[in-house]
Amino acid sequence: MNKTLSLPELRDILVNLHDPIDQLIGDALDFEQRAQILERGYFRPQEDEDLAYWLARYLSVRTELLGIVCSVDSRASVPFRKISTLEHWRCFVLGYTAACQLVRLDRYFLWEFATHKLIQRKLNEAYPEYRIPPKTYTNVFQHFTDPSLAFRLYEAIWFARLFSWRLRFLRKDPVVGEFVSRRKEFEEYLDKSKRNYLKRTALFFRHSFRRRFASAKQKTLFGILERLGRTASEINIDSPKYINSEIKRELSEILEPGDILVTRHRY
Repeated sequence: MNKTLSLPELRDILVNLHDPIDQLIGDALDFEQRAQILERGYFRPQEDEDLAYWLARYLSVRTELLGIVCSVDSRASVPFRKISTLEHWRCFVLGYTAACQLVRLDRYFLWEFATHKLIQRKLNEAYPEYRIPPKTYTNVFQHFTDPSLAFRLYEAIWFARLFSWRLRFLRKDPVVGEFVSRRKEFEEYLDKSKRNYLKRTALFFRHSFRRRFASAKQKTLFGILERLGRTASEINIDSPKYINSEIKRELSEILEPGDILVTRHRY
């Protein structure tokens, strides 16, 4: 997001994100669909495609919210306790509202949607067609439990409570009045319990350790299978060949430079 956007433009973006967030949560694979996937133990091609499309939408909305937070933070560039001008107050309200919506979105993603290891592993896969890099689930989890970001959010919650009387004067402000009037609604998305935050941080460290172990195990297994495959491919078994001269002739008529052949051997 361009940091030179005006505050009214940032306000419009934030207003326009409200419905997409609701739609995003509503369009996710529902509980019954996820239960069927977990029962069979894998995603079917269409389910995989639907998940990738949904994940791309989720990341797009999340990036917009993060952009608003970063933009107003750099614009105000003062600690909460030094907020004094009207522009600073507007920046605080816009950033605080965007942060509340971001927490709502990430809490759904982490604690309601990706509740099983199978789904978490799928969300950690890369989807190049949507420009989605690997480790999406892990990165969101790490960001959500980042101590410095959590402390910043707790500061904002405390500041909003302490100066709620000052925020009330902004209810009719043309830029942030709507968000001030709905502050209590947005704050419902927050988890104000430090104990719950510490539990989530512990869960992330456990997830991170488990993932590193699984990755090392997977690499070891792949190395073994690769060596076995190379050894097997060098063994010459005297048996009838299915690719005869006629098939080779037909292939030579349709193959072009750069084509790749994938073959399988019965033995």
